[in-house]
Amino acid sequence: MSLEKKNICPHCHSANWSSNEYCTHCSGELYENSIKNNDRTSVLLTKLPMGL
Repeated sequence: MSLEKKNICPHCHSANWSSNEYCTHCSGELYENSIKNNDRTSVLLTKLPMGL
């Protein structure tokens, strides 16, 4: 893996060499948030198609 391959985190825009699109800090934060918001999001996603 070459050092030239850098990802730019779309959340905080810092350059990083992680395999994820987001840097380690933000992906951890977003993962925590997705767990907290999981119930609400899944309810919205299941109800949306029926309302259309």
